[in-house]
Amino acid sequence: MGSEAPNRSLQVKTPFVKIDPRIRVIARRYRVPEEILASIRLDPEKIAKAYRAGSERQYFELASAGGKVTILAKPVTFGAYARDDRVVIRLTFPTVTVEWEMSIDEFRKRSPEEWYRALSEWMLVRIERHVIKTKKSQRAVWRARKVVTLKIDEDVESFRWLVEKMRNAGWREPVLNACIAMLRYDPQTLSEDAKLAIVSRILPLVATEPIHGIELTIPGTGKSTVATMYHFALGWMYFTEPPSVATLIGDARTGKSTIAGARGVWFDEIDKWAKGSSKKEELREVIEAMLTGMEQGLWIRGKGGEKQIRVYNPIPCYFSGNVGLVTVNPREVVMKVIEAIVNPYAALAFNERIAFAVSAHKDIADEIQRSVVPNIVRPSVLRGAVKYLREKYAMLPDPVDDAIDSRFKGRFRRHVKR
Repeated sequence: MGSEAPNRSLQVKTPFVKIDPRIRVIARRYRVPEEILASIRLDPEKIAKAYRAGSERQYFELASAGGKVTILAKPVTFGAYARDDRVVIRLTFPTVTVEWEMSIDEFRKRSPEEWYRALSEWMLVRIERHVIKTKKSQRAVWRARKVVTLKIDEDVESFRWLVEKMRNAGWREPVLNACIAMLRYDPQTLSEDAKLAIVSRILPLVATEPIHGIELTIPGTGKSTVATMYHFALGWMYFTEPPSVATLIGDARTGKSTIAGARGVWFDEIDKWAKGSSKKEELREVIEAMLTGMEQGLWIRGKGGEKQIRVYNPIPCYFSGNVGLVTVNPREVVMKVIEAIVNPYAALAFNERIAFAVSAHKDIADEIQRSVVPNIVRPSVLRGAVKYLREKYAMLPDPVDDAIDSRFKGRFRRHVKR
């Protein structure tokens, strides 16, 4: 008998993971995103402690006082150097810098590209403190004893399975509704207006060229939840407060970039950027650097020379914030914030780089809040969805110029074409 072709549907894993009630309790106790705890199949309490130690400096100091601790984090920067017949990989996490030592033979098992990808992922690292003494001084060094890289694949098949399941069930727009389900919303309960508000979070993932956008909605509509998903599963940078040039682009003293491996940047709470005057000069420098990054994909810090950071990484930027119950023009609100920091020409340049700006009145926002489901999407499926969408987007023909409204000029015309 001839062998039959395997049933591909049987090879697909369910895209969603139901959140255990215990995980919710632990997430609240340790102030850790439940999406991360539910995505890692290890003891959730240990993962919560490791995440907290890897993201919050004060907690790390308390947890590591005994000289040993496990952290869960993504390296901010990394590098490697030779020490005798060994190689030391230097990992800078948000709370600690760690040395990971290995033999040259072990290091050579991977190519530079493979190492770069591996070191750009989240890691679960067991570290110990060692004191190095010299004749004149002593210093403490944290060394990795065990490193587990959380490799996230691109599970396109599971997302395609979800799209086909919706199509066979008679959904009018199965791809759109599958994307909405990916972000933990029930598309069956959402009106078209509510779906359009959520689409803004999907658009930056689709285009093969960066698309930058603004979203201003009332609190509780899931902005932080989606941003956390993008940060953990998709490798986006996520800022809940105004960044410095060092945290956004890199430390000029070391020449190492923080944005080099990022796949996107989500800036939350942008409505609060202009409040207070202590950081306005620093923010002005950040926004001026962002203008080049958003337009050309060039992220530059420094005036030149060996210590200048110059990275080409064309990625989308998403700006979100909170508004009151009154419907506002999100572009106007953000422009007032930007104009309070930089000169009018720079503010205008920032505005021209924004492809879309969305807001939602209270009824729509309430509808979005009610549609949140208790399940989360597996990170590999979210990555697979992005790959699927970009492949579909790349196949679309460019619109002819005559089809674009003549009122759109310059960069805005380019945004419409995208």
